Amino acid sequence: MTYSTRQYNKIKILEQIISKPTGRGSEVLAKYCVDELLNAACSLAAISSPKIILTTGFFIPDSQALETDGPSGTMQMLKAFSNANWQVKLLAEANCQPFLEPLAEALRLESMFIQSDEASIQSTAKILEQENYTHLIACERAGFAEDTPYSMRGLSLRDDHAKLDLLFDERYPWTTIAIGDGGNELGMGKIDHDIIAKEIHNGEMIHCRTAARHLIFAAVSNWGAFALIKALSILRSELAGNFLQDLSVESEKKLLEHCMQLGIIDGILGKVNLSVDALEFDAYSSVLKAILEV
Repeated sequence: MTYSTRQYNKIKILEQIISKPTGRGSEVLAKYCVDELLNAACSLAAISSPKIILTTGFFIPDSQALETDGPSGTMQMLKAFSNANWQVKLLAEANCQPFLEPLAEALRLESMFIQSDEASIQSTAKILEQENYTHLIACERAGFAEDTPYSMRGLSLRDDHAKLDLLFDERYPWTTIAIGDGGNELGMGKIDHDIIAKEIHNGEMIHCRTAARHLIFAAVSNWGAFALIKALSILRSELAGNFLQDLSVESEKKLLEHCMQLGIIDGILGKVNLSVDALEFDAYSSVLKAILEV
C-alpha cells in the first residue's frame, strides 16, 4: 500500500507515543519493532473490507481472572472495525468466556469461545479458512515458549491457556498481527530469542517463540490497540469518523469499569482496580489522549 510522507510521519509519532516508559524497562524492545505499526496498519488498510479475528487473554492463575491489559484494547479494536463495516469476531478459550463475552455483548459484538484441546483449535482453523478470514490479531495474549506460556515472573500458565499459537502458523492464509509489551506475548517470536534473553528479566525462559508477521510493541498493549485504530484512520481517511467515533478517554473508562465489575484485575497489582499494568487511570489514559491528538 502506498502512503504519503505526512501519513508516515504521523504513524511514526504514534509509534513513539506507545513506547513511553512505564518503569518496567520493556520499552527497550521498541527498537526491534520499528515500522511494525505502519506495516500492520497497511496490511489492513490495503483491503477494502478485511475480515478479522481478534483474540486476547492473559489469565492470572492465582486470581482466576483475566488482566485489564488486553480486553479493553481488543474491544476498542472490535468496535472500531465494526463501525467501519468490517467483519470482525472475538475468539478465545472457554475459561475466558465469563470475562470477555459480557464485554462483547455490551458492545453488540460477535464472539466465539472454544475448548483448549488441540483438536478444537484445528477445527476452528478449518472454519476460519472456510469463512475466508484475512487477518488474525492478538492483543496481550499469552504465547507459548518451548513448552508453555509463562508469566513475567516465570510461572507456567499452560493449564489456563489454549495454544492459539497454532493459528499463527504460516501455512494459513490470513495475515497475523500481534501486540505485546513484555516478550511473553503471542507474536513476540518475531524478535530474536537472544535479544529477549538479554533485554528482558527471565527472558530466556518466558520468551514466546511464536512469531507474528507484524509485531507491534507498546509499553502497555492496550496502547498498541489504540494506536492501530488511529493509524488506520490516518491511512483510510474516508473511514476516520467510523474508526474513531467510539474511541475516547470516556469510552475506555467505561470499558475498564465494566472489566472491574466482571472481576478482571490489574495484572501487576493483582487486584480489581481502575488501572492497567499498575498505571492509574489518569496516567494510563493520558497516552490515549495523546494518540487521539496526532
